[in-house]
Amino acid sequence: MHTSTGSGNSSISTVVTTRGKWVRAEPVAALYAQGKVRHAIGLTALEDEMCAFGVDGISDGHSPDRVDALVWAVSELNAPARPRPRVRSLGDPAIPPWSVMSVFR
Repeated sequence: MHTSTGSGNSSISTVVTTRGKWVRAEPVAALYAQGKVRHAIGLTALEDEMCAFGVDGISDGHSPDRVDALVWAVSELNAPARPRPRVRSLGDPAIPPWSVMSVFR
């Protein structure tokens, strides 16, 4: 996944699919079944598309763009946290003092 940040606080991620829509949607459907995903008011177009989504990956004869975006978003939000890079200082307990002292000898 590639993320780029535009102006403001929003970002756009481009993705490449390797599996079909139905297969990608299955883990997200399980989160719905567990009650872990809820919708805000005003997403009727998304909900209509979800109701029409079939095993062939088509929704009312067209590609379900809203459902596809929802699946990618929920998958990304549910992904395990990635460790962030750290910068260690000389006072970091992960760096033993003897290793720093040997550099100055």
